Parts: sequence; C-alpha cells; structure tokens
Amino acid sequence: MGDTPLIFNGRQTIEGVEDARQRLLDALAAGPLLTVECSAVEDADAAFLQLLVAASLSARSAGGRLALLGAATGPVADRIAAAGLTQALSTQEPGERP
Repeated sequence: MGDTPLIFNGRQTIEGVEDARQRLLDALAAGPLLTVECSAVEDADAAFLQLLVAASLSARSAGGRLALLGAATGPVADRIAAAGLTQALSTQEPGERP
C-alpha cells in the first residue's frame, strides 16, 4: 500500500464529499496502491462510501488496491456492513498485512 495513509477524520458526509473526492483522486494519481485511514471518522454516509468504492475500483483497474485502516470497527465499519459493501471494501487494522 502507499507509504503514507490518506487520513480521514470527523464527519465524512455529503457536505464534505467534494473535498474527500479530490483527496482520493490526488492520492490515486500518485499511484494505485492506496491506504485510507478511517479510525478517527466519527460519522460516514453513503456519499463517502460511494467514494471509497469508486476509489477502490479505480485502484484495482490500475493494478493496485485500496485498503481501509481502522475501519474494522466503528462508524465506517457499521456503514460498510449496513450497505452490504464488506466484499467491495477491504478493511484491516494498523500493523496487519494485506
């Protein structure tokens, strides 16, 4: 995965989706191996999950992968499970090997 994780925190909802989108696009432009740190996300909605799925698909189509750190439990994990996206989004805890 990328050497430096892309860190998201606070509320990741439709209100900030454009900023999150641009950050993900910039990270993907640097290479297809992307690590996204979500342990400090307090709330996430469908717009944020949609961005993560799109970024994951883009990374895969470029021969890479998107891994979510800190999303195995908490609000992001709850939203991923509720949306039925556990197969689409790979989660791992810091220190775990992909």
